[in-house]
Amino acid sequence: MITPADRDRDAAILAGLRADSAAEIDPYSTLEAVPTAADLAGALGSGHPALIARGQDDRIHGYGLVRGWVEADGTEVRLLDVWAVPDGRRTETESALFEAVASAIEQLSPAGHRIVLGANSRDDEQDRSDLLRRLGFAPTFDMVELELTERPLRSPLPNGIRLRTARPDDAEAVSRLLARVWAGRPYFTPPGPDQVEDWLAEADLELYLLAENEAGLVGLASAEFGGDRAEVDDLGVDPAVRGRGLGSALVTDLLDRLAERGATRVRLHTEGHDPAGALRLYLRLGFTIVGRSHRFRRALWPGAGPG
Repeated sequence: MITPADRDRDAAILAGLRADSAAEIDPYSTLEAVPTAADLAGALGSGHPALIARGQDDRIHGYGLVRGWVEADGTEVRLLDVWAVPDGRRTETESALFEAVASAIEQLSPAGHRIVLGANSRDDEQDRSDLLRRLGFAPTFDMVELELTERPLRSPLPNGIRLRTARPDDAEAVSRLLARVWAGRPYFTPPGPDQVEDWLAEADLELYLLAENEAGLVGLASAEFGGDRAEVDDLGVDPAVRGRGLGSALVTDLLDRLAERGATRVRLHTEGHDPAGALRLYLRLGFTIVGRSHRFRRALWPGAGPG
């Protein structure tokens, strides 16, 4: 039985169910985390469809939630976050939730928009990947997760480029840099100055590095750190200065700063198809692939294309 979710009643129950099955997820993963009650309450109250799978005894067996965004090419993505209790009926429950959430999205979405449905599957979830294919989803790209296994030596900055830490008033320049870094790339949502301003307000600015030359910003790298764990969460080099070693210089400087803080585990994730060479850079600098997540898509209406 699939029913609409009740935010106040269901968020805590769902969080408890996810916590009970936390062993499914790598606790150090940067691609996936066990959602908290606050995370789930926010998703349940987002305005997108939110559905619950219940048994005849009214116990919750899973949920289907939605996140949405618009990519640079105008594609409207509706990412289906579907999860079911790991039992003998898990695949059946997930199938019902995927179909019900997709139907709810179709009913709420105006025809003529370029809308695609998205769903994710880890490398160790072959049953889920098979299910998504049966439901008409096609694999589109992969994200790979890496962990630092051998800390590299510091790389020098290219001539004419200097490094500094970010300031709150850098939001506009960082937004313009990221637009250049990601220009023409698929599956990209360009962050505006307001979004970057929020990032900078929440960031540890000593771990948010900017590279500049006489023309302005040409690169950035940032990380988050807590306890003994760190995540490199952004790296970007202006196409005009690529191939000169700036990416290596940014990453190795950032890794030195994290080591000084006491980070003993450093992870990151990037696109598996490696459109700008970031994956090759990380592998060269001592990172090793530890996980992979497959991104699937399906056009909401026939003929709309997969996005």
